[in-house]
Amino acid sequence: MRAYLVRRWRAAAICAVVLLSSLPAGSAHASGSWHVTLMHQDAVAILDRSGHSNISLSIKTGGHNGDADALTVSVYPLVSTRSALAAIVSGLGVSAQPLSSTGDFPLNCRRNGVAQLTLTVSESTRAADTTCGQAQPDLSLNCRGANCDGVYPISFSVTNGSQQRTIWSLLAVTTSIPLHPVGLAWVLRSNPGYRGATAAETRSLLALSQFPSTPLAVAANYAGTSNVNFALTKVAANFRTAMALALRSTHHQLSDAPPASVDFGALRANALASDVVAQARYGGTLVRQFTGKGPKGPVVLSGSLTVSDLRAVGAEGLHGVLINEEALSVAPSLTLQWGTPFHVDSVGHSVTAISIDAELSRLSNSRLSPGLRSALELGTLALLHYQAPFAPQTRVAVVESSLSQVGGPFVVEFLNGLRNDPLITAVSLTQALSASLLGANGYPRVRSLLSAPPSSWSRADSQTAIQLDSKINDYAASISSSAPIVPLRAATLLAEVKNVPGGRSRAFSTISSALGAELRAFSIVNTTITLTGSGALLPITLTSSAKYTVTGVLSLSAPNVSFPSGNRIAITLDTATRAVRVPADIHGSGNFTLVVELLSSHGSLVLAHGAIQVRSTATSVLGYVLTFAALGVISLWWYRTTRRTSRGRHAA
Repeated sequence: MRAYLVRRWRAAAICAVVLLSSLPAGSAHASGSWHVTLMHQDAVAILDRSGHSNISLSIKTGGHNGDADALTVSVYPLVSTRSALAAIVSGLGVSAQPLSSTGDFPLNCRRNGVAQLTLTVSESTRAADTTCGQAQPDLSLNCRGANCDGVYPISFSVTNGSQQRTIWSLLAVTTSIPLHPVGLAWVLRSNPGYRGATAAETRSLLALSQFPSTPLAVAANYAGTSNVNFALTKVAANFRTAMALALRSTHHQLSDAPPASVDFGALRANALASDVVAQARYGGTLVRQFTGKGPKGPVVLSGSLTVSDLRAVGAEGLHGVLINEEALSVAPSLTLQWGTPFHVDSVGHSVTAISIDAELSRLSNSRLSPGLRSALELGTLALLHYQAPFAPQTRVAVVESSLSQVGGPFVVEFLNGLRNDPLITAVSLTQALSASLLGANGYPRVRSLLSAPPSSWSRADSQTAIQLDSKINDYAASISSSAPIVPLRAATLLAEVKNVPGGRSRAFSTISSALGAELRAFSIVNTTITLTGSGALLPITLTSSAKYTVTGVLSLSAPNVSFPSGNRIAITLDTATRAVRVPADIHGSGNFTLVVELLSSHGSLVLAHGAIQVRSTATSVLGYVLTFAALGVISLWWYRTTRRTSRGRHAA
């Protein structure tokens, strides 16, 4: 046994040595692999009259004061185009020589492995403020006054013995407060489809609630929101609470973001215009059920779009939309003419649109650390400002982020940075689509969509969709809870997007089965009734396993039976069993079937069906006449027979 344990210990030791030897030299740092993270960086340096500014940094390196960790910060020449940012965002950096560097200085200001320090940025070399122990890091821009304005690449290189980690970021510099800062309309899409996403969205929403004075929008996708409306889990309850807190501010707008590639045009063409509105507004309607705040303003449209889609949206009174720029024939962000609303070619003036910046949206959702992501996002927005700093009217960059991907730390870091950045101002979606900005700055008033293949629906699919809508609406009007309706309606709407996975017909069939399963909660007890009179009270028993009240109509029909109070009776089923007695007049005897149906309150959907066997021994009026006639004949015969017998006796 001892030898066995020794062999196991030796094997484990060898594995540990192999694993450690596979790591790069110097990567073992403190208790694990060495990771360097930019936790925070002021995104803008506002130079004072003396030409200098202090920005704060927070870098996580691990380790402790007095070890070999050292930091070098370098600043590089101005960037002027968005294409130049790609290498910086990706972490490759720039090949140009730095304008200046701080030189290595030890990170002797760490607490729990995080160094917090101040960096001096100035027009020219000058004595820097003391920070991080006795270090005096200073960056010189080698410029004067307004010539310093712009966006600079900046690198943070941390060395640990012989190893080095470099993080690339952006730093905006300004010497004045601009008249027209670039606008930011931030839209955060909510689609809490599974447990992890719901918890992540909750954290982001709680972070948003800390910034009640910052204009922004939360756009609800009904596909995910339908999963949390009535869920009894703690995760869902926390999400609903966080959403209510985030939307409590009047500056936080609730909008809608339906799933990608909704087939709006085909819906209107197939007599499903009501579903155009449902597709566009159902997400916000669901959120209103647990926050009290309804959807307002433009709708966020993603995926492929056609002219007929936008015509359908406009025809139903939805006049403001946000469009992913990749659906346009020319992405505005690839030009200098972006940031103003426009009409869409061949759609007319019924719809006003503005494009979503694809690169800024992807960056906000990236896996970079919150501090670095925020600095890059704000730096990119600052560059957009400097591309046209004297534009006569405000240009608005629309950024769409995922609530589950941005994370609470990024929300806090980004909105704090935005609040202190004079080059960028937050605006609402309503402001971004203002009619006064249409064609502003000489930018295009009309833009074109990319060509997209038209979709087609079979006649059977369109008829099925109409019938499903009618059945679900009738059912919704008959029950006291919307809990069973939400998943049915959401599934029906999802089946109306383009290129439905598995096919539209199959999706509709699944929804019909789900509705049928819901209706099986109700039944009418099939029994046999024996009646002995022409007037009777027919006993009917209904059962329900549903956890909500149903209001409907009881419909009865049978041959040779009339109902003095009518054959349709309003009924409320609010218990597991409900017995009713229905007055009826029976016309004749024999066996017959009483057909009983529980209908929806509108009377067009059968919720339950039953067939009760009735056995009647009642006699009709004709039967009574014949009976009395027979008795009369018998009585007459008896009377005559009795008299003959009496006369014969007397004669004898």
